Amino acid sequence: MQSESYDMSSNSDLPVAVDVAPRVRELAGRFMGAAFSTAGIVLCKLMVALVLGFIGVALWQARQPSDVGEMEVDLNKRELRLHPTASRSKDAGKSVKFSDFTKLQLDGDTFRFWAGSDAPLTALTLEDPQANQLLRAALRESGHSI
Repeated sequence: MQSESYDMSSNSDLPVAVDVAPRVRELAGRFMGAAFSTAGIVLCKLMVALVLGFIGVALWQARQPSDVGEMEVDLNKRELRLHPTASRSKDAGKSVKFSDFTKLQLDGDTFRFWAGSDAPLTALTLEDPQANQLLRAALRESGHSI
């Protein structure tokens, strides 16, 4: 069996594999002002991912109702009282009149109350239909549409 050898420089019909990565890095270095390395790109992507992850967690936590522990709904005085807990929430120990709520949201049996901030003050789930109807009526009487 004979082995054939080809001279790549003389035969122009054969495809030639060219490593373009060094040229791309050189052009990117000229454009961006620095030479890129694979490790540098990976490190940069990791840092961006971590920063965006922390921002996402912070935004998610900011939208959650604060854990105020126990709360008391006084239908006669039309107010919601939040009792302090070990969490030392800034909203604990506060009484808020129903008319002072800036926004109310009802999802099924869960009421969410806002009082002047972007995050809900608290959330309350009432499974008792009678208690749910009484709270809805008291909120309507205070000027809220539910």
